[in-house]
Amino acid sequence: MPGRINSAADALSRKTMLAAISQLKSLLLDGIKEGLKHDAAARSLLEYAKEGKIRRFWVEEELLYTKGRRLYVPHYGNLRELMKECHDSKWAGHPGMHRTLALMQDGYYWPRMRDDVKSYV
Repeated sequence: MPGRINSAADALSRKTMLAAISQLKSLLLDGIKEGLKHDAAARSLLEYAKEGKIRRFWVEEELLYTKGRRLYVPHYGNLRELMKECHDSKWAGHPGMHRTLALMQDGYYWPRMRDDVKSYV
């Protein structure tokens, strides 16, 4: 039976795909939370944000955000390999330095991100 007719099966397959994406996102967020504890610059920003001494950053659910609701990615482990996802994945299609940076800056932030993306690409 074609998928357009069997909408129940289509919905189940999408539910499985969304669950997998949700699990990956949860793992990423857990890694970022752990990384914030180990990155000295991130720890300082967290402290300033919690004390209200800095407006550019704020804390929500143990995560550090900056303007544009971009998530701060600490320098820890391989977390900054998010560049790989925004450049090498099938959906991204090796877009080049400027487009990769734009994709990264849409949801993430770290100091000298531009330099890291330029080196990677």
